[in-house]
Amino acid sequence: MSDIKAKELKALRAALDAKYAKDVEAIEHVLRLFAAQPVRHGDAEWSGEPTTNLTVTFAHPLPVQRIHLPRVFSNMGFLRDTVSKLSGDFTLEDVSNALKASYPDRPVNPRSLSTMLSRLSKRGEIETVSPGYGHKRAVYRKKTLVRAGEPPSR
Repeated sequence: MSDIKAKELKALRAALDAKYAKDVEAIEHVLRLFAAQPVRHGDAEWSGEPTTNLTVTFAHPLPVQRIHLPRVFSNMGFLRDTVSKLSGDFTLEDVSNALKASYPDRPVNPRSLSTMLSRLSKRGEIETVSPGYGHKRAVYRKKTLVRAGEPPSR
């Protein structure tokens, strides 16, 4: 290694060691302040000895704040319930509007809804009157139950 690089590395090492020592000294100073007398802020109290046994105690437990994130529509049961309330032929948009009316707190993902309608159709729970493609919307209809001895109605 050349003399110049070695001198640069030694100088850099000395600067880093000095900065590290200064940072440790600042931390020790803060810890001495905490040990001298407890520090209060709101309901919290900090106390302890320098570099050891730093404790935080709260007069009252912190309240747990629950965050309610909106759930993306993913339950086939909500879809089945909504479809059962529809009459006649319907499209994805009709189902989406009905879902929003019945369950306003649940956002509807149109792609998921389209997939679930396709699955209901493949399973035979609803009929596909006309398949959709491009900008043409698919049209669906509830399956009608036929009682024994009755002709199917359309």
